[in-house]
Amino acid sequence: MIKFLDINKSKAARRLVRRLYSSAFPLAERAPFAFLQYRSKSKCADFFAVYDKEQFAGLVYNIYYKDLVYVFYLAVDGDCRSKGYGSKILKEIQQRFKGKRLTLSIEEVNPDSANYEQRKRRKAFYEKNGFRDSGVRVAELGVIYEVMLYGEHTSKEEYMQMMKSFTGNIIYNMFYKNLAE
Repeated sequence: MIKFLDINKSKAARRLVRRLYSSAFPLAERAPFAFLQYRSKSKCADFFAVYDKEQFAGLVYNIYYKDLVYVFYLAVDGDCRSKGYGSKILKEIQQRFKGKRLTLSIEEVNPDSANYEQRKRRKAFYEKNGFRDSGVRVAELGVIYEVMLYGEHTSKEEYMQMMKSFTGNIIYNMFYKNLAE
């Protein structure tokens, strides 16, 4: 059975999540861990260690804005990969937030990218789990992302408002403002 544990309530879980976060995401795509943890202490985000019984299985970072839940980060621990944990985690998120709009972003599936096959597999995984391409594209620090949905539509403007609400004005103006124009 999948369970989510707030990393702010367990040093051991926080250590496991920090290790996985650092290894699962490229440096260019990682927000500072301390910032993520700080924001997860408010009502706008949660940072979870994911367990199956007592085994650490992964991490999830969600951002909340109005009726929108944005899965900012999701990663499965190396020992648990290819065992269905990613799908189990997504199903748990879908159950927890029934009636809400779920969204996430993936690197654009571009045939010219060096990891094109990996990007195709990642998109197929999310599609298999009920997500669909929204048609919205955003660029963050030179990386183009496709926004995927589970539920009702999300606009680019709403995505940008969510990021502004999450990051605050200073960070938003540094990294996102020009993307909204």
